[in-house]
Amino acid sequence: DKQRRALTNAVREEATKAVKGTGIKVMTQENMETLLTDMGLDASCISEGACEVDTLRNLQANYGVTGKVTNFGGTYVVRLQLYEMRGGTMVGAEDAKSKDPLELYDPLVPNATARLLGRLPGVVVPASARLAVVTPPAPAPAPVTAPAPSGPSAAELEAQRERQAAAERERAAAA
Repeated sequence: DKQRRALTNAVREEATKAVKGTGIKVMTQENMETLLTDMGLDASCISEGACEVDTLRNLQANYGVTGKVTNFGGTYVVRLQLYEMRGGTMVGAEDAKSKDPLELYDPLVPNATARLLGRLPGVVVPASARLAVVTPPAPAPAPVTAPAPSGPSAAELEAQRERQAAAERERAAAA
């Protein structure tokens, strides 16, 4: 669908920016489908999300990012996973969550992509992507049941003055 493709493109665009100058290349879905077809392999599973890791191996990729969008009761969760293909290991994962699909598209999914790819050698994560941009609602102020004390009581002030005066008398006697 259009939203899934838009999120996929947002990941690719951010990935292209993130790996610039590192020698890592980002492939489009169309390029992957063409290469697989040229190799005589079934490329239909790419759009279904069923064969990402096998596809990346067949393409002899060094790294691969896979993703999935899930709707949990009105909150969309985009899960991105980074794989190192030679060892077949997952390097890391990042989630982007929001009730608003537009917020996922910009900035949450691009920021999650940058943080995920920051685990690769030579990739620098921009400061704007280092922390997830989720602003929780401000907590309600606590009810005030008694006025807060405004400072020391009169008795405490008097005791403090007496201690200071005694200390000054001791210093004067010692001199």
